[in-house]
Amino acid sequence: MSDRISHFRLKIKEDPSNSLYKFSLAQLLHESGDNEEAAILFEQCLSEKPNWMMSALFLGKVNIALNNKEQAVKYLQVTKDLAIEQNHDDPLQEAIELLSELQ
Repeated sequence: MSDRISHFRLKIKEDPSNSLYKFSLAQLLHESGDNEEAAILFEQCLSEKPNWMMSALFLGKVNIALNNKEQAVKYLQVTKDLAIEQNHDDPLQEAIELLSELQ
């Protein structure tokens, strides 16, 4: 996995405005347990593209992993709203389940 992480770090250096590279790196970091850096990158993605539902969902997940319940709830609610607006049933269901677990 570290090769893939290095690959996306290099891609971001080459093209720092590419949100897809940031998102991909953030996913890999989350999978490897580096949720603090993943959160920063997912926040950048959501800031650059406020309707990016999957960035909001992953922000909810990394904040759960970081024990930031308030932030997790905030981003999972954003996910829920965007999923409804964009007609995405699976992310909606996942957000609802995670929110339920947090309460």
